[in-house]
Parts: sequence; C-alpha cells; structure tokens
Amino acid sequence: MYGGAFIVCWINQEDRKEAEVFARTFVEREGWHIQALNRMEIIARSDYDDGHSPLGLASFEEAYKNGSCFRIHTYPNEALPGGAV
Repeated sequence: MYGGAFIVCWINQEDRKEAEVFARTFVEREGWHIQALNRMEIIARSDYDDGHSPLGLASFEEAYKNGSCFRIHTYPNEALPGGAV
C-alpha cells in the first residue's frame, strides 16, 4: 500500500485544457485520487539541452512519439505523518 504519489505527465497536445483532461482521466483510471495540480507548463525539446535531465528528455521523446508519458513516483505510508491520506 502506498502513502501517495506524485505523477509527472508529458502530454503531446496543443490545447492545455485538453492535455489536462487527458492526464486527469489517465491518472484516475489508474486508481489515483488527484489532490492538486502543482504545475502545468509548455516545454520544448530544447528545454533538455543542458543534459541535466536524461529521464525528462526520454519522457519528452516518448510523449512526442506516442502522445503521452506518465512517471508515477510513489512513497510509502510511513513517509506521511499519520500514515496514508
């Protein structure tokens, strides 16, 4: 059992609202309850030119090719004060 997760989504979609709906639908279908959207930004491949984020670049390229990429980073119950929310 997880205490929670943060999920980073790369969505190849020009319309921001449609990208958000797509991401929310995927996340909820995977069984996660969304508590907050922390940040949404438009990115380009050149944003990864500094070489500091090889996973970010790989995720960007996967979304460019396949339409989306989701990275789910989970943490255990013990990581939260009082256990799972």
